[in-house]
Formats: sequence, C-alpha cells, structure tokens
Amino acid sequence: MFASKRDNIQKEIIEQYKNVQWNEERRKLLMDSNFGRIISRRPDTGCENIVKSLLYSTQYYRATPDGLLDNDGLVEIKCPYSAANMTPDEVPLSNSRQMRIAQKKICVFAVWTPKGIKTETILFDMQFWEEQMFPKLQTFFYDCLLPEIVDPRYLERSIRNP
Repeated sequence: MFASKRDNIQKEIIEQYKNVQWNEERRKLLMDSNFGRIISRRPDTGCENIVKSLLYSTQYYRATPDGLLDNDGLVEIKCPYSAANMTPDEVPLSNSRQMRIAQKKICVFAVWTPKGIKTETILFDMQFWEEQMFPKLQTFFYDCLLPEIVDPRYLERSIRNP
C-alpha cells in the first residue's frame, strides 16, 4: 500500500518546481537545502539575510532525494562545484536532514569530483538530529521566519532580528 501511494505522489509532483502555487507554498517552509545555513548561523548574527533569501528570492530550491531504496533508505548523489579541486575523501558527507524528513534509516551517499568518486552508507543519527539540528531549526522558524510570514516587513521596514 505504502509503495503504491508513494509512486502516485511521485508521479503527481515530478515537475513541481514549475508549479507557481507549489513554489509559493514551499517558500514558507524550512527546506533541507537551507538547514546548513541556519544551524551554522552564529548566535550573534542576524537572521534577516536568510529570511530574505527564503521568502523573497526568485530562486527556488528543491529538497528531494535522488532515489529511494526499499522502505528504509534513500540515495543522494552530489557533484559539488565547490569541490572541484578536492578529492571525494575531502568532501564532507552528511544527509541527516533528508533522512529525517523522508523518515529513512540509511542513505547511500555518492560524491563525484574531477579527482574521483566515493560512495558511503550513512546511518541516521537521531541524537545528532535532536541535539544539534532540530533546536536551531525550530528557533529560526519561530523567531525569524514565522513572524515575517505572518506580518511581512521586508518591503516597508526591516525584517525582525530577535
């Protein structure tokens, strides 16, 4: 039943990035592609630049795994431009955010650079998610993003900075 439902949803949203309504709604969510910027933000750094890029940018991000493995896994393949002069061993591998959102236990992560390719199986770390990632994401959403969604200030005033 689950696999059939998943397949139907995948077919319905295959070109979702072209849908104006989908893009408008997803602006109001914390997508996994932004987690790194949020959790690495220093406590003394304002949030207005991130909020502006999330709510008022014309660039839209997609946060979907590159593939699914049975019911417990996903596949992620990266070819990062920023790693052009690195070996695959020098590129950090992490996919806690997609694994948590997709509710998967494992990720087969592949990274390619001009200097080689590397694959690694990563297990989801619930403790890392709960202690390191989720508190920062939750604070950013409630203190920075949600107030701007409810009462936009960008065009008339400055964005709130808690």
